[in-house]
Amino acid sequence: MENHAVEKQGTNGVRWPADDLGMIIEQHASDVVRRIAEEVRAELARKRLPARRLAVVLGVTEGTIGRRLNGETPFNTVELILTSAFLGLGYTELMDRATRGLMAVAS
Repeated sequence: MENHAVEKQGTNGVRWPADDLGMIIEQHASDVVRRIAEEVRAELARKRLPARRLAVVLGVTEGTIGRRLNGETPFNTVELILTSAFLGLGYTELMDRATRGLMAVAS
């Protein structure tokens, strides 16, 4: 049986089989979630702020903030905006720090 996989062309001109592109996007998303968690943890440590205070600001349990900080569950946009403010950073600064060096994903 022939392989008739649909191809997608990324912004860099590279053509990817659709299945491969989906896996690449999933991996990139996982990397972003992990890097955001790492940056938030690092900034909490630099400022000697306990995670439980961030949990209070976000209105979540310590268990929930633990899952956010270990990268198991992504922060949502509102949480990231509130977290940035709590850390004394601009939202874009936090995101730039967290995603610096990650490759762009073809769309």
